[in-house]
Amino acid sequence: MAAQRRRTAWTSPQELNVVFTSLFHSDGDAGAQRWAIARIKVWLARGPNCPHAAESTASLLEIVLRDTEAVGSSNRPSQQELRLAYSMALIRFVNSLVDPLQTTYFARGMASLAAQLGLPLWFVELRHAATHEDLPGLSVLRDASRQALDWLYSHYWLPTVSPNSIETPLHSLEPLQALLNSYKTLTKTYLRDASKVSRTKTELLKVYRSVEAWVIEAESLGRGRDRAIDGLAEAFLMIGGLVPTAKKKRPSARSPDLSKELRAIWTPILARMSDAYETFMDVLLARAVELLAEPESPGEGQEANDPSYALTLTAWVIHFLQAADDPLVTEGVVKTCLLTPSQGTLALLDALVKADASLADTVRPLVNVLRNSDSGLTASLTADVASAKLDEMEKRLREFEAQLQGEDSGTKPLPTRATGTAGHHLTTANAHWKEVADWKPCPIGSLPSGGFKSLDLPPRIIEP
Repeated sequence: MAAQRRRTAWTSPQELNVVFTSLFHSDGDAGAQRWAIARIKVWLARGPNCPHAAESTASLLEIVLRDTEAVGSSNRPSQQELRLAYSMALIRFVNSLVDPLQTTYFARGMASLAAQLGLPLWFVELRHAATHEDLPGLSVLRDASRQALDWLYSHYWLPTVSPNSIETPLHSLEPLQALLNSYKTLTKTYLRDASKVSRTKTELLKVYRSVEAWVIEAESLGRGRDRAIDGLAEAFLMIGGLVPTAKKKRPSARSPDLSKELRAIWTPILARMSDAYETFMDVLLARAVELLAEPESPGEGQEANDPSYALTLTAWVIHFLQAADDPLVTEGVVKTCLLTPSQGTLALLDALVKADASLADTVRPLVNVLRNSDSGLTASLTADVASAKLDEMEKRLREFEAQLQGEDSGTKPLPTRATGTAGHHLTTANAHWKEVADWKPCPIGSLPSGGFKSLDLPPRIIEP
């Protein structure tokens, strides 16, 4: 019997295959993924035949690309903007899957409908929290979006592209935090008791292999090697990983260096991951700097604004740079910090100057300019004008150094303030500043002449 024809949003199976390959098997090529997202938007414009799963895939992946895109601070979305975007995409993801199953007279619970689809229950709980409670944290939303893409890959795209293939059901990846906690416990055991080294060696090897198996599984589920390494680095930087859960074990303002125990615990597995994955340390370093550039640290609850988290990340970044001993890597970190000024990145630059005296002459003046600028730490530098801004800062620094030399260098001395003259005009020929002689302090918001100006708008007259 001839196969029943059905209307689809794509013109041919070949088009569907190309979009599927660009989404999940492009080795993290952002250009190919954006092309596939644009193609799905064309499907949506063609009519109501585009599946909700394809639309959810495009929405989630577009936000992930926007979140991970390397842009200047002025073009980077804020944390609140990302939380809202992720939350809405995840809400629509769950609703689009569950709502079509509401076919009975009495509404069924979303949990039972999700179980019918094989959708993990925590997606429903996350949807409820994002809809009716406080928005979930950004780290939770990022991980949920990646797992939602994995679920769509296994439960929609593979059966649609290869309906005759037999695929094993996708199980949630084993949480990396549990593996890292096991590693940490085993390492502490043999560090405190050398007689247990041989006993824990076999267990540590199992943990190493489990972490490597996690990366392989994540890659095979359509994440690609790059996304798998990103997830691995993210797990290391969470509280309980490189950042100890106990605050007393973290670096402090008085003792900013990493403790010997902390380095001894994590150095073996970091070396193992670096040997296994060439880009791991670069990704880990870049992600640590990115977290310092964010206005809030990614910890949950009371950890969100805890300065000890940033101090620990800063200490690890310094440790990584000293271990790499590569001027190009250090230069890249410095440039990233200058392009994304924040309390965290400027503190990192201060620590870099202390650790490497050769950076003092070039980096410290730029940090001072950023700190003393009118716009403060909210100054945003786009990628297009970043080089021009840096050149301008360096030019101003050279001019200031020349002025400090005074007559010895043949330049004009620094402007001095005239005394006993009306208006206190500056003595330099090109001076444009003067002090107001009759200025009096006044409260913020009031006029110098006294009183407060009414800012009420006149009533609007509505024409009949």
